[in-house]
Amino acid sequence: MAVAAFGAAVLLLPALGEPPPPDDGGTRIGDREVPAGDEDAAKHLKELMPLWTATAKRYDNYALRFLCTETHRNIDYSRSAGEAKSEKETPYGYLLELDPKNAHYDVVRQTLDKEGQPTGEKKIDLKCPEPYLWSFLFLPTLRSNMRFHYLGREVQNYHLTHVVSFEGSGAHADGRDIREWSGTAWIEENTGNIVRIEARPCFQKERMLAVWQEFSQSFGIIGIKTKSRPHGYILAQLFDYERDGLLFPTRLDLAEFVWVGMNEEALDTRLVLTYSDYRFFKSEAQETIPPLSSGQP
Repeated sequence: MAVAAFGAAVLLLPALGEPPPPDDGGTRIGDREVPAGDEDAAKHLKELMPLWTATAKRYDNYALRFLCTETHRNIDYSRSAGEAKSEKETPYGYLLELDPKNAHYDVVRQTLDKEGQPTGEKKIDLKCPEPYLWSFLFLPTLRSNMRFHYLGREVQNYHLTHVVSFEGSGAHADGRDIREWSGTAWIEENTGNIVRIEARPCFQKERMLAVWQEFSQSFGIIGIKTKSRPHGYILAQLFDYERDGLLFPTRLDLAEFVWVGMNEEALDTRLVLTYSDYRFFKSEAQETIPPLSSGQP
């Protein structure tokens, strides 16, 4: 069924080029309006949560209504030079399927030939949550395991947004569960759409400090430590493609870094996912959606 869905659309493949620049924090305009205090912040959060929950439920309803092209860029960096030394780019067909036994969504990734036609399925386990799943952040099933704090209001990526910090309750395991991450969300004021996510694994710094201590105290053989340096992750995700009043993912940037000194980060690898050529079905209009043109590579 998934193969047939992909075959029905001619998927446009992004051209190869230079490695995309690292995420720069988005386009922020003006100063952030901050709440008067903790009481005011809690009041804003309580007033806004019903809209955000309703929008998360809309995203849940749309999860099985689209397919698109997902392009993977795997970039290795030279720690000494601080520059990209190699890059591999691969496009996939992308859609979600519901696993009825476990009541969660699985991602179907289709390998594509030069004409953009599907040739088979590829299993890829990301080291972070699947991008679309961040749109479920305010569903009651997730919200009950998260802690939120209202930070204020600002313009992000040309959207007027509310800014909220979130803290997951889960220890970092494979990184695929949203509850294993903590960070900041930007939510569009009038719609409740997610505009941007920035996150790191929960308790990452504490874990890295412990690993660094082991590394520092480990023996060296011919100048090489017997313990590995601590590694960490930084995630940034944009939702910048609009359809039926919702914003859909357009880019995910997952950077893996290593400590070359205590609290001194050096970029090791990056995985950049971009989403284009969205096609929708089982919705009000049956139209072809062109590739995104947000200016992001």
